Amino acid sequence: MWFTPSTLLFLVTIFFSLMFVSSSSSLILCWVGLEVNTLAFIPLLLLNNSKGLSDSSIKYFLTQALASVIFLLSLVLSPLLNGFNDCVNLLFLVAILIKLGAAPFHAWVPSIVESLSWMVLFILLTVQKLNPLFILFTWDFFSFFSIKMVFLAILSSLILGSFLGLIQVRVRMLLTFSSINHMGWILSAFIFGLKLTFFYFFVYILLLSAIVFPLSKFNLQHVNQLASHSLGVVWAPFLFFNLLSLGGLPPFLGFLPKWLVLQQMINGNFFFLSLVMILCSLLVLYFYLRLTFSAFMLKKLTWVKTDLKVSFHSGLVFFNLLSLGGLCLSFLV
Repeated sequence: MWFTPSTLLFLVTIFFSLMFVSSSSSLILCWVGLEVNTLAFIPLLLLNNSKGLSDSSIKYFLTQALASVIFLLSLVLSPLLNGFNDCVNLLFLVAILIKLGAAPFHAWVPSIVESLSWMVLFILLTVQKLNPLFILFTWDFFSFFSIKMVFLAILSSLILGSFLGLIQVRVRMLLTFSSINHMGWILSAFIFGLKLTFFYFFVYILLLSAIVFPLSKFNLQHVNQLASHSLGVVWAPFLFFNLLSLGGLPPFLGFLPKWLVLQQMINGNFFFLSLVMILCSLLVLYFYLRLTFSAFMLKKLTWVKTDLKVSFHSGLVFFNLLSLGGLCLSFLV
């Protein structure tokens, strides 16, 4: 399904939109890139034959259309409201936060993820957030009001992502609310520059891809399936370590970007926000520990014959070494 010419065309178009937006100096051209990205992603939503897929596609289209209208409105009003920059900045930030799926504008994301295939879900939670992040770095909005709005989005994403993740029993929903929580960390990194933001985002993409692949391979939908499904001695530790790494448990790789962001937050005297980030990260780590303990610690692992090629085994080793040795990279940063 994923290697048909039409699918490859849509994927190439999405990556072209990323290159287009990241290299554009005009916000109007960035808007064009956003629309190209949306039009290329919607057909990917329709690849799966699951129930409710058409509703999810319509919800995604309407949400993105609303965000695009708000974004265009901010561009139109920008030269007209010179004395009311806070209003323009508010419209701009609302549009970008909707595109990012960050709280408190996150409700559209959980409402569509259950009907998506694993690959489309991965693209939604990772690649589709790049264009809004690129645009966020092109806007000069560093007023006191704008910073307060960013902090509100950070706090909302951290708190809602962690607390709502605690009550989820579907794996897709668990990863979705974890993504919302990570968006709070990414927006925190954004305050301190491009390098830290995209380092965090790169690590997140790496770890999420390492988790989504085995979930897709074994078609695991529910948390209880992890406890009942025999993953074998190859896949179980692979999924186990990467889940803990995504939760930010030291000394895994996922802890490193959180550590770097916290260092910057404390150096910037954002002590209250740092405390909230730590507490919410503990909640996220708790539901990943609960998941991994029930899935892998309460049963005996068995050898399961696999048809993986040697080259892919090398990839598994590479991902696990990254997860296990993440703190070693701190000496290079």
